[in-house]
Amino acid sequence: MSMPPSRYYQPQDLSGKVALITGASSGFGEAIAHRFAELGMRLVLVARREERLRALAALLAERHGCEAHVVVQDVCDTAAVEGMVEALPASFQE
Repeated sequence: MSMPPSRYYQPQDLSGKVALITGASSGFGEAIAHRFAELGMRLVLVARREERLRALAALLAERHGCEAHVVVQDVCDTAAVEGMVEALPASFQE
């Protein structure tokens, strides 16, 4: 599925692309995760609450067939964030 037409951006096919979403366990982050999953994207879900992240990953897989990788991380910890991308599985570093 591609993005709907808009006067603000050019439509493009995002299926298979990887998005890293911080704050994914609730609110805007969770809403963005649902939308990106609908578009066929592969997701890296980042937040502090592991149980909620895992539940979201399972729900996205069930509803949209979305491949999601969970990272339990407080993004306020700068040192930990710096190595976060390098620690991802190779399939999510593309």
